[in-house]
Amino acid sequence: MNKNKREVRENRKLIQNNSSDVSVQPYIQIDPDMNLQDFILEYPHLVEVLAEDYGFHCVNCMFSGWDTLREGAAIHQIFDKDFDEMITRLETILNSNDLGSAD
Repeated sequence: MNKNKREVRENRKLIQNNSSDVSVQPYIQIDPDMNLQDFILEYPHLVEVLAEDYGFHCVNCMFSGWDTLREGAAIHQIFDKDFDEMITRLETILNSNDLGSAD
């Protein structure tokens, strides 16, 4: 995978526990302009969500090497608010402890 194409920004989220100690846990934000194939390789546990919930059956398509996540969404008529909600849901799943469904 080409690391130069992968643009995943990490913010730091502070979590306080009962003993008043503060630990830093990475919070991963998805770059909507990330190459779809790189996205699949980086986050394989999100492929089923993309395919089943958003119609991205193209995740196994040869064109996934050229399209970005944003372009793939546009091909599937996912724009604006719907696109933002999809990204938010994927980030929620990605950053959850159980990596299960965000619903």
